[in-house]
Amino acid sequence: MVLPAELLQVTYAAQLRSFLTDYFSQVRVITFRGLPFPGIQQEIILLLARRGSSTKPGIELVELNDASDLDKHADKRFGASGFKKINHTTDKWIQYYLSQSEIDLLRSLRDDPKLTRFGDLADTDIGIVTGMNEVFALSEEEVLEYGLMEFSHRLVGRSGHLAGTVFRNGDWGKSVKSGNKAFLLNIPPVALEELPYNLVAYLKKAETARLNVGYKCRIRKFWYTVPSVYIPDAFMLRQIHLYPKLVVNDARATCTDTIHRVRFKQHVSERHVAAAFLNSLTFAFTEIMGRSYGGGVLELEPSEADGLPVPLLKSASLIPNEIDALVRAGLIEEVLDITDQKLLVDGLGLDAHQVRMLRTIWIKLRTRRTGRKNGNG
Repeated sequence: MVLPAELLQVTYAAQLRSFLTDYFSQVRVITFRGLPFPGIQQEIILLLARRGSSTKPGIELVELNDASDLDKHADKRFGASGFKKINHTTDKWIQYYLSQSEIDLLRSLRDDPKLTRFGDLADTDIGIVTGMNEVFALSEEEVLEYGLMEFSHRLVGRSGHLAGTVFRNGDWGKSVKSGNKAFLLNIPPVALEELPYNLVAYLKKAETARLNVGYKCRIRKFWYTVPSVYIPDAFMLRQIHLYPKLVVNDARATCTDTIHRVRFKQHVSERHVAAAFLNSLTFAFTEIMGRSYGGGVLELEPSEADGLPVPLLKSASLIPNEIDALVRAGLIEEVLDITDQKLLVDGLGLDAHQVRMLRTIWIKLRTRRTGRKNGNG
């Protein structure tokens, strides 16, 4: 069968994956680095499944450059990576790009009681859905022009503005000076005539430009009142390029839905948790549990973020300011050398070989993902 590539990695296809691995003894999935159908912007897979006894039971993922590879050395390419033991669960199939020993390591660690499931530690929620960022996300110049400071909150509009593991007042101030949309217009749910003249003038201008007719604005009682505005304890990247990140919200800002909002359920050292989040084990599971796109971006939904395992034993020995400085300098490998030793070796008791395997898993899956920009390999 020719199927959408989403089968491998979306949550809503979980029951289908489970059925296929239960019903068939042998499953082979052929994927493509490029787009096999000219002019069709859809990533697809070929599903080859066999029921009944087989000399090679299991599941195998084969990645080809394009459809022409189906005719080139097909017999040599297929079966090169070998069939892996089928895991009869709803787990995403992206894991089968890994070797059997790498898969076994992840499965052995997944339910380790010494790991903390992020959802037990915090609630992850999508950022604010304004319905029209052009109206509600403003620069300082726009806020001052219309005199809207009274109705404005600090805002993080893009993940690129979160440089370290802590978002400080200075970081927000730098964003403001750069002319970014660093303010969120937060208007109370009252009739237009109850609002100040300058704010009404701004909203009338938006209405004249028909910026209020989109679905999200249209279904509100007051189109200009954005729902669910609150200040989170931390931010988590929703769309990930190189690696996932948890950022403590010292600046008391909020964010749009390009970033997730995090509220901790229990009293914790937020800075130590943000530092501990950066480790090879959590990175590897993020690649397995998230969903990648043809552009090389990994997207992590709140439910997937909740399921991430985080090693917190020995996290108190980390120095958050040191980790923050290294992240800001772009030295993530140096960060992992520190956190892997303290959290994975000292905390979980893993050996050096297992830690190297986890780092390799993360790099392997990230490299595959980022190498698929625009579906062209």
